[in-house]
Amino acid sequence: MIRPSLSSQHGFTLVELMVALVVGLLVMFGVGQIFVQGKRSASVQDEAGRLQEGARYALQLMKRDIQRAGYLGCSHAATLKENIVTGGSYVDDLEHFVAGHEGLQGSWDPPLPTELDDPGTADDDVTPGTDVITLRFSDGEGLRMTQPKQPYHFRVHNLSVESGACPDGASSYSGLCVGDLVVVSDCTKARTATVESLHLSGGDLSIYHTNPSWGDSADMDPRNHFNPAHSYIFKGVTVSYFVHPQDGGGGAPALYRKVGNGGAEALVDGVEDMQIRYGVDDDGDGIPNRFLTADNVADFRQVVAVRIALLLRSIEERLRKPKARTFHLLKKTVTTPADRYLRKVFDTTIQLRNG
Repeated sequence: MIRPSLSSQHGFTLVELMVALVVGLLVMFGVGQIFVQGKRSASVQDEAGRLQEGARYALQLMKRDIQRAGYLGCSHAATLKENIVTGGSYVDDLEHFVAGHEGLQGSWDPPLPTELDDPGTADDDVTPGTDVITLRFSDGEGLRMTQPKQPYHFRVHNLSVESGACPDGASSYSGLCVGDLVVVSDCTKARTATVESLHLSGGDLSIYHTNPSWGDSADMDPRNHFNPAHSYIFKGVTVSYFVHPQDGGGGAPALYRKVGNGGAEALVDGVEDMQIRYGVDDDGDGIPNRFLTADNVADFRQVVAVRIALLLRSIEERLRKPKARTFHLLKKTVTTPADRYLRKVFDTTIQLRNG
C-alpha cells in the first residue's frame, strides 16, 4: 500500500484564514448595508405614499364642501344676496357662504370668530400663521312643505326615521335633530332657524323652531312668507378647516374639520401649514380675475374659486440626515427646522358651483 507523504498534506495558513475572514466580513457588511438601505428606502417610500394619500383625502373632502358652498337647492346664496335673512352668527351666516381668515403671526385677518378662536380641540388654538376657511351650505334633497308657513313651525312630508341617531340619543327625522340649523328657500329668498322640537304625526313632520312669531299671515315682511308649492326645508351646515397641534399642542400637527358648534375632528395627521387664496370675480362672468389672500378680499360673495396649498410632514423622522429646507405654499415661503422629517407640498384650485 502506498502511503501519501506527510509533507504533501497541508491546510490553510493563518494568513489565508485571516484573509478569508476579512473577505467574509466585507461581504456580510455589504449585504447588511444593502438590507439597511433597502429598508430605509422602503420606509421613505411608505411615508411618501402616506403623505400622498393624506393630501388626496384632505383635498377631496375640502373640494366637496367648497363646491357646495352657498347651495340652496334651486338657488344659490350668491344670487339671492339681500334676500337671505339669517341670524348672522358663525353657524347661520349663510349670506357669507365662504369666509376666510389670513393667518398672521399670532392673529388672523379678518379676526377669527370665538367658535374658532377656541375650537375645543385641545389646550391650544389654531396654529399661528396658518389660514382658516369656513363654508356654509344647505344639505340633503330638501323637504317640501305640505302647508303654508305657520308662526311656530313648518310642516313637511317626513322621509325617514333613524332611532338614536341624534347626539342626545333621540331619533332623527328626515335627517334632522333638535338644535340643528334649518334653511327654508323658495328660489327667490331664504331664511334660517334653529330646530327646537320635532313631532311626527302620520307621514307629516312638524318642525318647531326659534323665533316662532315670523312667517304667519299677519307678518308684514314678505321675506317671511313661503308658499308650500315652491318652498323646501334643508339642513344648514357650517364647516371650518384649520391646522392645529394634537395632544394639547405637544403632538404632531393635523388638519381639523369642525361642523357647526360641534367638536372639531382631526382629518389628516402631519399637516403643518395651510395657505389659501380666493379667486375673486370682479366682472360677474363667473371666472376669477384675481387670487387674493383673505385679508384683501373686500366681499367674499364675489369668490368663485379657492386655491389651497398644504404642507405635510411624515409622522416619524425618516430622512438620513437632518436638514433645514424651504418650501413655497402659493406665495408664502416656509423654512422648516433642521430635522429628518419627510415633507411635501400639495396644492389644488377648486371652482365653486354658483348654480
